[in-house]
Amino acid sequence: MLPRFSWFLAWLPSVLLGGLLGGLSTACTGSEAPAQPPDTDVTAPAVTPPEDAVVQIGPSEYLAEPRFILASEIDRWVETVSLIEPAETRRSWRRKALTNINLPIAVAAAILPEERLAAREEAAQLRELLVAGRPLPSDAPPLQHRTGHCLELGLPLWGSARELAPLEWSSLVEVPGGFAVLRRLSPDPDHPWRGSDPIEVELLLVPYLSPETTEAMIADARPKLGVHALNPPGWDGILPAFYEYE
Repeated sequence: MLPRFSWFLAWLPSVLLGGLLGGLSTACTGSEAPAQPPDTDVTAPAVTPPEDAVVQIGPSEYLAEPRFILASEIDRWVETVSLIEPAETRRSWRRKALTNINLPIAVAAAILPEERLAAREEAAQLRELLVAGRPLPSDAPPLQHRTGHCLELGLPLWGSARELAPLEWSSLVEVPGGFAVLRRLSPDPDHPWRGSDPIEVELLLVPYLSPETTEAMIADARPKLGVHALNPPGWDGILPAFYEYE
């Protein structure tokens, strides 16, 4: 097992990365979040969520329309998380995917929703050029070359690259505060994939939150937006109580 993962914001400057690692280490070692504080009156809004919704964000005075994290969105990352901590259970993999990937992405999306849509559209247009082998416009974000395991690339990028054939461009990959398009330059390993396996990628990132402030903005916005567990069958307790009462 690799120590101390920064699974979702590996593209942030290293000065922020150090702060993130400590925050994620609790999830990665399997420790639970702090116990629920006593007698805090938090009631989930009475709305009809999608059938496979697991977590609801809002509504609140900061977010008029609630947003939902779906079971399929969490399970999308379960296999990749299992490669990092194979001794854990499926419940643990789901919880770590939710709290380290899906929840930060969803909170970031609620901060600047219009800017997020614009970044997504820009990333989709740039992806079309990359797939067609055409040059990018001069004002496009630069292509980056990176090599690293899941800690160094971040779990969404590492996991997405692992699933690609070499030199195949990915679909859009959402990270907290931005969208990425990448392709794997390195071949498959000669053994089953492990979280410690380095991958070389060519990467394009289109942020809508400033990378220098993304971590702080998410941490500040999360309690203001309101996070509520919906606890559908089979998902009871998947969201640590800390997030509902912070």
